[in-house]
Amino acid sequence: MSELSAFAGSKGYGGAFDVGAGRPRTYKTAKALRKAVKEYFNNISYEREPVGAPEGMKIRAWVRAPSMAGLYIHLGIGKSTWADYGADDKLGPVVEYARMMMEDFWAGELNGKFANGAKFALSANYGWTEKQEVEMGPRAQRAVAAANITTAEREELLRELAQEIFQTGEAKDE
Repeated sequence: MSELSAFAGSKGYGGAFDVGAGRPRTYKTAKALRKAVKEYFNNISYEREPVGAPEGMKIRAWVRAPSMAGLYIHLGIGKSTWADYGADDKLGPVVEYARMMMEDFWAGELNGKFANGAKFALSANYGWTEKQEVEMGPRAQRAVAAANITTAEREELLRELAQEIFQTGEAKDE
């Protein structure tokens, strides 16, 4: 018996860890998987009413960050079984729900003290990217345009700039 098999069958894990090929599915229905996934999230978070919020409004407060590894351990399955569940027509929506819950957690951390960790988690696991837009002023636009012009056009542009500087003492930023 391998160390993993011995570990999986040990007390405290109930032998639910999926080792070995051909083992029957731990969760056969979406309802059973959904219940177990929600139980995982409820074990690491709680709902509370925000101070000053309208009565009945609730927010989720996290005791610890959710993780795929933590979810796998809670469910007693491995990564490959989770991937199989994701490809299943009936279980796939539950897998997507868990993924969205974790993505929502990290998105909520973007304004907190762990913003850099949240950015990493979102880009590494959820396809988020950080974009920067740069606005070019008229001079920069002309310089970019000048990179694709003929020598004669470039000479004309330089004459215009020289005349502009000679008349005003500086080039205009139109």
